Amino acid sequence: MTATDIERSLVQTRFDFRRWLVVPNVAWGFHIHECDLLAISGSGYIHEIEIKVSAADLKRDGKKYHGHRDHRVACLWFAVPAELGALTLELAPARAGVLCIRDTEYGHRVIDETRKAQRNRIAKPMTVEQRLAVARLGTMRYWSYDAALKAAREWPEPPAARAGEKQEVKDA
Repeated sequence: MTATDIERSLVQTRFDFRRWLVVPNVAWGFHIHECDLLAISGSGYIHEIEIKVSAADLKRDGKKYHGHRDHRVACLWFAVPAELGALTLELAPARAGVLCIRDTEYGHRVIDETRKAQRNRIAKPMTVEQRLAVARLGTMRYWSYDAALKAAREWPEPPAARAGEKQEVKDA
């Protein structure tokens, strides 16, 4: 299961983009530490979601200087494949909720809340202006991603590169 798989599962169910303002990879523009997903509830509260796909990734996260602390974040969540659930309960901050994602035998993904996030009591709801700033970041993220996809389609790799063959460079 990839980080993108987990991200899509979260946005399609738990943090439904029709009810939440959800922006991936927030690292600048909002003056907050890097967040894999930043979800803002209808009432304006921020939920930070850290997505981890391996034990090494989870262990590295514990070394981050910020410790996922920000007075504006109401809830911190760690979203992981189900097989990392026990390790996440051990390594994630005690205040963090744990969401375990698993595949069913029918090909669906299910999100189990293994631990509830502790609410940060000093977090305040975002103002309309702050929500618009986050929405702007999301729009920028979308259009940057869209441009990258279009560029990749317009400039495909040469057939030899795709086949793993060595490219011969000719001087002009």
